[in-house]
Amino acid sequence: MLNALSIDVEEYFQVEALRRVIPQAWEDLPSRVEEGLSYLLEVLEAKGVKATFFCLGWVAQRHP
Repeated sequence: MLNALSIDVEEYFQVEALRRVIPQAWEDLPSRVEEGLSYLLEVLEAKGVKATFFCLGWVAQRHP
C-alpha cells in the first residue's frame, strides 16, 4: 500500500481558531517550531519515513 504524508509547519499560535485568544504580535511569543520539528524529523528518520513539509513564510524567515 502506498501512502503520502504531508506536514504543515507553523507555530502553535498561528492557528486561525485561536485568533481571538492569541494576540497577532507573534514576534513577542516564544517559538516551539525548532524543538517540535527536530523531534518529528528524528522519529521519521528512525522509521525510514519520507514526508513533504509545507512551511509558512513567517516561520521560514525566522528558522532558515
